[in-house]
Amino acid sequence: MEQIPLHLGHLRKPAPTIRRLVNDLPTLVFCFFFVLLAVMSSKNYWFNLTDIFGYCITDWAVSYAGGFIRRGLSGDVILWICAQTGYSFASITVIIAVICNLIFTATVAILVYPLRNNHWAWLLIYGPGSFAVGMSTKSMCGHKDVLLLVLAGLLFLGAIKFADIFRTVWVLACLALTIPLVLSHEGYVIFIPILFVAISSLKLTRPVIGAVLLIMIGLAAAALVSVKFSGTYAQRDAIIDTFFNAMPVQYSIRPFDQYVAFWYLGQSISDTFAFVAPRNAMSLPQLPGALMLSFGQLIIAIKMLHVGKFFSDTKGKICAGLILLSCLLLAALMTFIIDWTRFFVIMNMLITLAVIMRIRLIGEHTLSLLPGAKWSEQNASLRFTIMITLIAAFFLLKPGKVSPDLIHFGWENAFAVLLITLIAHCRPASTRFLKTGEP
Repeated sequence: MEQIPLHLGHLRKPAPTIRRLVNDLPTLVFCFFFVLLAVMSSKNYWFNLTDIFGYCITDWAVSYAGGFIRRGLSGDVILWICAQTGYSFASITVIIAVICNLIFTATVAILVYPLRNNHWAWLLIYGPGSFAVGMSTKSMCGHKDVLLLVLAGLLFLGAIKFADIFRTVWVLACLALTIPLVLSHEGYVIFIPILFVAISSLKLTRPVIGAVLLIMIGLAAAALVSVKFSGTYAQRDAIIDTFFNAMPVQYSIRPFDQYVAFWYLGQSISDTFAFVAPRNAMSLPQLPGALMLSFGQLIIAIKMLHVGKFFSDTKGKICAGLILLSCLLLAALMTFIIDWTRFFVIMNMLITLAVIMRIRLIGEHTLSLLPGAKWSEQNASLRFTIMITLIAAFFLLKPGKVSPDLIHFGWENAFAVLLITLIAHCRPASTRFLKTGEP
């Protein structure tokens, strides 16, 4: 019997297609991840700002009634929009918050897109206190922190995308907007030094230095005004009346009367300390855990990416000093901050944006040479494992809220993610033929 030869060469034809798919996998996962993040975080903003028992709306609702200035800017702007459009305060607020959140998500995606092939860079995207958890947990979504985040995202993105005079105008204009931002929320003064890292993208000419000095003077004045004109006891009723008049009838903040009475009241430093210190004293034992969860993965990712060279020049050292200054301000004022763990998350997100900006400005042409970016069988396997694990974690883990309770999830979810990780790590044996293309 004549033996018919079997030609199996055609079975190897899909190999290039499979390899292209594997190489494009980081891009596919990246796009899916940020679309999912935008949808989830926007839903959280919508829920928190339309919840009749929610309190996040109080961040937005203060006006300048009776001479009260602290946190008043956003309230007056939204009240003016309400008068012009006829929409309710809550409707305008949630629209502003969702739009800002979508813009911030888009800017983050554009900023980190060149790093999508680097498995260490994914620690900057998903981790306790980083972009994903910070933007998807309900306790983060709803506060006017989104105004700070969207300004930071646009600032750092413009510092990368624009050049020459357009970059200078963009960066200085965004930094000037920090003045009304501080008037809108006095606590943002802690994070302003990180935003000034964007100045490292400019040529420090005399006009630029002069403009920066004027902005710094404006910020100092805004901070002083916010503290000096923080209201009096006699003005409390006017403030609360303005708040209730802006809310629909069904809204109630009875569970938060103490919270509202504190923030909408003219208090001295001693009053502030007496109110906040006992509350924070109970959660101080959890501070090491909060620090580890908020900054741990950021430090690991920065170390693995070897970003030291991006901060080794004169401008880089100044940038590192500005970041350190923000951290010191947060540590010094932590006793006066009610939601200090939320501030840790904001700090981590802003530092990550600043680090990515420096990496892209200084090493745009060498991003493929960063540790973890070169293709190899081991790196491809680890990258695949990390991405599958992160996607699984995004669906399965329930971080709860970033609060003194820190981050919690069920053990069954942890085991599910571990199982998926183990399965994904079996991938190297199935990809060996892709490396050489040998028969």
